[in-house]
Amino acid sequence: MRPVFKDLANPELLKKCLHGGTQNPNESVNNVIWSRVPKKTFVQLEVLSLGTYDAVSSFNMGNVSKLEILRKMCIEPGDYGTGDGVPRQRGCYEQNTIVYKKQRKLGRKKRLKRKKEDDELLKNADDLEYGAKMF
Repeated sequence: MRPVFKDLANPELLKKCLHGGTQNPNESVNNVIWSRVPKKTFVQLEVLSLGTYDAVSSFNMGNVSKLEILRKMCIEPGDYGTGDGVPRQRGCYEQNTIVYKKQRKLGRKKRLKRKKEDDELLKNADDLEYGAKMF
């Protein structure tokens, strides 16, 4: 376990966690590891080591590492797999958030328009008379 810890405590590796400077770099790596393999659940050594390898590769390379692992297993990821992981690694995160904000704004406008139309129908509904066979 010590060689793994020494590898994880490498300053070059830990520089990636210091963007905000508020979290201890070792705690950031530990958080990724324990999210894959919870402390409260007993697992055997093989599962623990696989979870650690997955967490470290995701920590180092992001979602691209999972795609590389699939390719080495001769499994070609589909459009949904590559579409979710790769754009974030290419630096398109800002562009994705802008598109997402535009979509949310359009959704809000549609909901507001629908609500106004419903309110108009309710106002006009007061003038309607209800009776047998009117519909």
